[in-house]
Amino acid sequence: MGLGLGGAETHIVELSKQLKRTGHDVIICSNGGVYTKELTSFGIRHYNAPMHQRSIPFMVKSLFKLLYVVLKEKPDIIHAHARIPAFLSSIVSFFTRIPFVTTAHFNFETGGGLRFFSRWGKKSLDVSNDLKKYLIDNYNISPENITVTVNGINTDEFSSKTDSTSLRKELGIPDEAKCIVTVSRMDFNACLAAFKLLDGAYDLYEIDKNYRIVVVGGGNALKDITAKAEEINKTLGIKFVYVTGGRTDISHFCSLVHIFLVFSRAALEAMSCKKPVVLAGNQGFLGLFTRDKLSRCIATNFTCRDYGETTAENIVAEIRNIENLSSEELKEVTEFSRETVKLRYSVVKMADDADMVYKSILYKNKIDFLICGYYGYNNAGDEALLKSIIKNIRNLKPDVKIGVLVRKNTLYRDLKHIRKFNRFNPFSILKALSQSEVMLFGGGNLIQDATSTKSLLYYISLLKLAKFYGLKTMLYATE
Repeated sequence: MGLGLGGAETHIVELSKQLKRTGHDVIICSNGGVYTKELTSFGIRHYNAPMHQRSIPFMVKSLFKLLYVVLKEKPDIIHAHARIPAFLSSIVSFFTRIPFVTTAHFNFETGGGLRFFSRWGKKSLDVSNDLKKYLIDNYNISPENITVTVNGINTDEFSSKTDSTSLRKELGIPDEAKCIVTVSRMDFNACLAAFKLLDGAYDLYEIDKNYRIVVVGGGNALKDITAKAEEINKTLGIKFVYVTGGRTDISHFCSLVHIFLVFSRAALEAMSCKKPVVLAGNQGFLGLFTRDKLSRCIATNFTCRDYGETTAENIVAEIRNIENLSSEELKEVTEFSRETVKLRYSVVKMADDADMVYKSILYKNKIDFLICGYYGYNNAGDEALLKSIIKNIRNLKPDVKIGVLVRKNTLYRDLKHIRKFNRFNPFSILKALSQSEVMLFGGGNLIQDATSTKSLLYYISLLKLAKFYGLKTMLYATE
């Protein structure tokens, strides 16, 4: 929907950059945001469309903009990352015959007709096993069409070597302060942990007066968060809570951390920096990430979904427990955290998962040569020519994939492993063109108006469409 601050948005940014590194050409269409400049500087083109709004006028505007982008850029795959983009992509895919896939980052509401707007494409990537189950149970999607992926982390950027000195100085945090940091979208449906952390601020101050709370993120709850922070600071007579608003330099905040209170992708970023992570969010509470909690974290993509409840008491108690750990115990936790991210949650794995899904669609239906001619009319010469063309192509490349435009796609049952498309069905023709690399005009007097002007217009139109879809064209002749 946009490129503002948030876990799904960061996922898209890192996925796009890694796909670009591996040779893909990546184009993004969204409402834009703080990450737009970073992506364009990376060579990723961006088009603005108001996909963040669920109103009909904005959706219509976004639909036409997305259609414009697809017709201009001619992508092989459309990859949608939220309900509105997926719904619009399904319409564009229908008319352009370009396949689309989705990534499910969270479970959507299905009531009030919203199920109608939820489209999942040919394949779906899910960021956790419980989301896979959600799609199967609520949308009857076949498990074969779902791939569980990860929120990939750039472990070079998020490491213990990152220096937070300048950030500490910028915020005015004392050198001796031990920072408890929480990062999330500060929307009411995502920032329960921040509110509960502030509810426990006075207890934390009593535990250690060197604690400082740092709240990072922007959203519709930021005004309330800021007011609560100011009240705490006024009561304590010191600046105990720092509210930064939205930031993109999260790796520096991870380095600043003494204890990190977070969930989902931000938890992995802090783990990659070897920081103790207390998992807490709107959907549940798991406490300090340790080896024995790994399976539950993997199943829920570190969201704590359906595990416990995030309360101020739980947060304060868990921070007390962390402070009671020995240096050896804490080191074991943070070392395991870093290794978990490197082994299971790298940006390379995330991009490889997406690439595998793309190829499973493109190569499954890919046609190397789409043969066009006067086929399916029981003309002996044309039928013999078609079989000769197929034989000659396969002599050069036995595993070549061939499609043929015919009068009726039920004909030519004797031609094995040949895909047939109805030459008079517009949708069948567009489908064939969208999947083909080369259009081959297979002999005979096709480009002529002696027999019929309609015939000439038909074949010229096919050539125009082939050019529009980016196909190479060949004219095949025999002696």
